[in-house]
Amino acid sequence: MNPTVLATKIIHEMFHAFQNVRGDTRFPSELEALSRYRYDEVNLSLKYEENKILLGLMEDFNLEAYSEFLAYRSSRREKFPYEFCYEASVEEVEGAAQYVELNALKQLSGELYAKSLERLKKRVLVAEDIFPVRVRCYDVGAILFQVLIDNQLLEFEEHTNVLSADRLLEGIQESNIKTILNPGIIEGLNKYRSSTLEMIQKGINEGVLIEEGELEVLGVNFYNARYAEMNIISTYFVWYRKEGRENLRYGDFLIQLDKQNRGSKIFQINI
Repeated sequence: MNPTVLATKIIHEMFHAFQNVRGDTRFPSELEALSRYRYDEVNLSLKYEENKILLGLMEDFNLEAYSEFLAYRSSRREKFPYEFCYEASVEEVEGAAQYVELNALKQLSGELYAKSLERLKKRVLVAEDIFPVRVRCYDVGAILFQVLIDNQLLEFEEHTNVLSADRLLEGIQESNIKTILNPGIIEGLNKYRSSTLEMIQKGINEGVLIEEGELEVLGVNFYNARYAEMNIISTYFVWYRKEGRENLRYGDFLIQLDKQNRGSKIFQINI
């Protein structure tokens, strides 16, 4: 990795430390979201259109388009409250860190910043590749903060525990947004669901059982963790507690859950 880019990645993580020291409470509940967040074609199709408007605002801000952006967000918050709140929380925490990372890169290398920004814009517009949704929220959050700060719509350094997404929608009435399902979203979602189930089945058939019993799952790699049918796929590590003792294992894992969402079996797998 380019040393300058690496430096900005470190700054990204340093910003998370700052968020923690400041006592920010807007971090999403990632373990809960793995099983509760619904990958819904309507919500994600609306979100895709919303993201296109946001990109346009980054290039050419105008109040008409901004009002349309807020109308989409208001509609999604009303129809998909949990999903919207989770996305907004990731945008708040990770999007802010990515915004800081990009602006650090801008100061260090205008050329690298321009290339990174162009890649980000392209990623947001690939409908088939917005899964897992958490990953794309990094990009959307960074763009959102850029638009808001550039146009003096948000005080970035203000200390508050209210989500920026909710602050923007204060006084905004729900709008009747026409839903047109995005074929790319549907295709990508079907592939994501089927590939997740294939990974789980392969893990069950070929994985090595390394732990069994009553397990409290404490952490997985939330960046790209997958969930389906009471199973979690985690890359790089799993952190859990058994009989009062914490365990941290490195590798790729399949975690099977019981009806109370507690871990029951852990398989080490090859992805």
